[in-house]
Amino acid sequence: MATPITGVRIRLAISATLAIIGAAAGLGPFLAIWWLAGKALAEPVTAAQVLQATLAAITALAAKSLLLSASTTISHSAAFTLLFRLRNELVDGIAVLPRAVADRRGTADLRRLVIEDIDQIEDSIAPAIPDPAQSIALPCLTFAALAPIDWRLALAAVTLFPLLLWRYPLTICAPREDYGRWYAALARLREATRHLVGGIAVIRAFVGAERGFDAHEQAVAAVRETGYRAGTASLWQMSLLHTGLRGNVLVLFPVGAAVFLGGDASAQDLVLILLLGLNASALRLIFTAGNFTWRMKAAMARMAKIRGIPLLEQLEPAGVPRGNSLALERVALSPGERVILQDISLSVPDGGMLAIVGPSGAGKTTLLRVMDPDAGRITLGGAGLRRIPGAMLPARFSAVLQRAWLTDATIRENIRAGRPSASDAEVDEAARRAQVTGFARVLPLGLDSPVGEGGRNLSGGERQRVAIARAMLRDAPALLLDEATAALDPENGAEVLAALDVLKRGRTVVVVAHRLHTIRHADRIAVIEAGRLIDSGRHEELIARCALYMRLGVSVARAIHDMSAWISAAISSARCSLGIRISLCPFTEYLKPLAVFPGEVLEAGDGL
Repeated sequence: MATPITGVRIRLAISATLAIIGAAAGLGPFLAIWWLAGKALAEPVTAAQVLQATLAAITALAAKSLLLSASTTISHSAAFTLLFRLRNELVDGIAVLPRAVADRRGTADLRRLVIEDIDQIEDSIAPAIPDPAQSIALPCLTFAALAPIDWRLALAAVTLFPLLLWRYPLTICAPREDYGRWYAALARLREATRHLVGGIAVIRAFVGAERGFDAHEQAVAAVRETGYRAGTASLWQMSLLHTGLRGNVLVLFPVGAAVFLGGDASAQDLVLILLLGLNASALRLIFTAGNFTWRMKAAMARMAKIRGIPLLEQLEPAGVPRGNSLALERVALSPGERVILQDISLSVPDGGMLAIVGPSGAGKTTLLRVMDPDAGRITLGGAGLRRIPGAMLPARFSAVLQRAWLTDATIRENIRAGRPSASDAEVDEAARRAQVTGFARVLPLGLDSPVGEGGRNLSGGERQRVAIARAMLRDAPALLLDEATAALDPENGAEVLAALDVLKRGRTVVVVAHRLHTIRHADRIAVIEAGRLIDSGRHEELIARCALYMRLGVSVARAIHDMSAWISAAISSARCSLGIRISLCPFTEYLKPLAVFPGEVLEAGDGL
């Protein structure tokens, strides 16, 4: 099985080879000085000899620079190719992650995985190929250069290399848990900042600045505390390691002096051993490359965990829906220890309508959105959703949720997202049917006006109508509605409801409703409370037997019933005394619940 790194290995090998050759070229200046020192000790040095040594050193340094630049360029190219493949693979995997897994990880953690952890790999791979190659090559080249002179000098020059190579992993392992806690605190800070910035107006208006920033301040304090611990966890060990980078002088001078005084090495040879042995660049590269390697391993471990999670389309053999009937079979959802849905069984025939009602927090929206339950299964056209190929499933559903999701693009582009191949005329028609054209007409660019990030340039009702237009354009056989008209004003709500009625025809519809008069003709109404199915049936059946269903509508209907007489009287008085015409149309939307719960039901509701 091909992995993301397949195809970049050759480039990484070339990068390492060029780095090794560059490291060898880096010894050129030292050899030039060694040669010149030998000449100076034997006889007076001429200008030509100095120039010759200088040119040799410059040539070696230029070659080293070019080779290392080429090595780094190739390693960065390989790293970016690897990043491209990894990011695409992870995004494809996250798109079909089981809902429970996605909920447990949270958006901040997944965002960190796709963006920051993969960027960390680029930061690690790009230098982690040339640097370790040089780290390994330099001691070997140093030993090879000194061994013909004296094996004892060669051994003394590289003595500390294996010791530091052994000690460094122990040094970076010490703060690993502290760094893990620090990264987790950073993720929580990012999430707290996102919530703070997104809800700053609400916080100032309802919570107050003093208490509204508590969560963010706690996240900042956690980052400060965990960051301090991570930075100081191995402080003394790192100090010893840095000291050891120059500690080889304690070996070189005694051994070099002994060999020189014993007559086994010349002064020229002693110059070379000191130049090469005191060159700490090799040991310093171990430190740099090791740090990057540890960070890369941490990021790779997180991605391996995500890649190891079974994806939805891999759980069962592929299946193709026959029709558009929907069924929930003993569905349960309990992320962590919290039970959200339990043992819910419902069905809606092809072309039928299932309405979900219940008090706030009952789990209605969760039931509408659940695709991958912890227990039980959901079928579309007789095929389990887990069996339907991922590319086929999105085309089967259109959705208009309570909080409309818009991209940072124009109104037209957001509508066209429902069907990217749609023509401008089809987009315009969907906008007209969803009452988008009315408010877009007053904007400077009409349908080509930008909506801003998350649709912030539009009101809640306008965003909802854009989402309805997008669903109309998508023309999918199954439709999911989460109180799609909640943010619409009564004046144009009737027109949008009429458009939705047209959209519903011939489609399987599941709708979460708070306005019970909008779903009184549903084929089946499910009453949910605390994640459990209390009752289900048609509107007339539930009025007769379900006390909770009665309570959901009676309180609002009774208030409207009491106010309707006052509203009618006030309008009549205004007509007579002021001689003006006042339309009742804006009020009819508010009076519709009376048709759902007529007077005799309201009276019966007194005993509920």
